[in-house]
Amino acid sequence: MKTKLLTLLLCLLSSLPALAIPDFQVGGIYYNITGDNTVKVTEPDNNGGYSGSITIPAEVQYAGNTYSVTSIGDWAFQYCTGLTSITLPNSITSIGDAVFYDCSGLTSITLPNSIKSIGTHTFANCTALTSITLPDSITSIGIRTFQDCAALTSIALPNSIKSIDNYAFKGCSGLTSITLPNSLTYIGICTFFCCSGLTSITLPNSLTDIDNCAFQYCTRLTEIYCEAEVPPTCSIVTFDNVDFANCTLYVPTVAVEAYRKAYPWSEFHIVGYDFAGVAEVSSVSPAVACDLQGRRVSNPRRGIFIVNGQKQRLN
Repeated sequence: MKTKLLTLLLCLLSSLPALAIPDFQVGGIYYNITGDNTVKVTEPDNNGGYSGSITIPAEVQYAGNTYSVTSIGDWAFQYCTGLTSITLPNSITSIGDAVFYDCSGLTSITLPNSIKSIGTHTFANCTALTSITLPDSITSIGIRTFQDCAALTSIALPNSIKSIDNYAFKGCSGLTSITLPNSLTYIGICTFFCCSGLTSITLPNSLTDIDNCAFQYCTRLTEIYCEAEVPPTCSIVTFDNVDFANCTLYVPTVAVEAYRKAYPWSEFHIVGYDFAGVAEVSSVSPAVACDLQGRRVSNPRRGIFIVNGQKQRLN
């Protein structure tokens, strides 16, 4: 019995993240040396964590050496509930796993174009984060990256994004609409699960696969704009608990019959739509437009609108 308990305890301990011991500290920020002239930001060696507004420098000097700050290490800011904002330098190329996990006071963050990869759970449980813009250098959004960011109302996804992984936006109940970039080919399992505030989504013509439960329990979804002429592959539970009868699916006119023969697309109210007549714009001036049903929309963000009688896609 004692042997079994000891084995169980060892298994539990092995599953916990290893604490990173900082090599040095400058200006209240802790670092680990990763190369001859490079360092990464790491978690502090005390229980206080980081708080307030923080700006990470591009370079730090220590013991007569100058180091370039190139990454944020795993768990560096996790549970820092007093952290409100952070600015990262253009020297940063990667952000590790769970870096800002449960930073419940974080309201804003600026990500530089130098970042090439973001780990899993990076912003999960950042319940005060309202918006974020991802740089063009990012090619994928990892597992549970924005899970349970309930205050997130908008996010700008760059055209470099090719895949959105499992649970990436699960529980983002404040998200009302999202336009996915033309580079996207895959949406993972439960990506938008329980995004109960989501009313409209635009799926690009590059999209080929939508995995299980991707939009499950998106109970307020009323409009889907799907630009692909070939219906993306879905499972029978991709749109589980979506109100099919009250959700309009806009598809290319030439593809209406294809969608009517493809499940679960066939369950929606399908309307043919001329996506080719949509002009690409970056802003609407004045900032008043109408949706495709003629309803006035103040301060439109991303999506397709009618402005002065012309269909426009706001990027």
